[in-house]
Amino acid sequence: DPRTLTQLFLPQLRRVNTGAIEGSFNSATRTMSVTASVPTAMYNDIRLDSLTLSLTSTAERLQALVRARSLSDSSFQISNLELAGTAAHDSLGFLVQTTGTGGETKMLLAGRVHNTPEAYRVQFNPDGVVWQNRRWTVAPDGYLLLGKGHLLAHHFAMEGMGESLAFDSKDDGTPKPPLTISFARLQLGTLLQAVERDTGVVRGLLNGTLELRHLDAN
Repeated sequence: DPRTLTQLFLPQLRRVNTGAIEGSFNSATRTMSVTASVPTAMYNDIRLDSLTLSLTSTAERLQALVRARSLSDSSFQISNLELAGTAAHDSLGFLVQTTGTGGETKMLLAGRVHNTPEAYRVQFNPDGVVWQNRRWTVAPDGYLLLGKGHLLAHHFAMEGMGESLAFDSKDDGTPKPPLTISFARLQLGTLLQAVERDTGVVRGLLNGTLELRHLDAN
């Protein structure tokens, strides 16, 4: 019964229906396989329906896949959510995806995280960004550096459907330069329709530049 574990590690989990957990481990080949399924669960006010987990590992890599038919509360709903990751050789491949009832991709974010000596380097795959079933172009040299007390962006940009969103660190000669976020004809609905419960609730057009300073401040 998964409720025994959730009461210990997830005390804010208000309700979880009885599911199934299966697993195996081979010490000789250093392989492991775990699968779990939960029909419904409530975490605070968030409801999860048809949650499944698959975890496999070998001596070289670890792979995880989480799926949920629905993730929702009173203000948002994400349908057919899929989270996937593969960890191997100091890097992590990731995928976040939601699909509509007709199988169309509402949102896809896929890329890699590399562990460098001073920071984590995040990059999108060339075909790793989709909004509303349309692939966006990703800057091939773009990346984010996430380190202790600092965030740096280098041409971390995407564009599609006549819209664009870009993150860049302004070189002002300091170790922690300000972060510039640029919007061009960016429709709020493009981003929010992937998580909205009701279409048309939030709409608008973003143009301009936002500059963030002192990102290391507490």
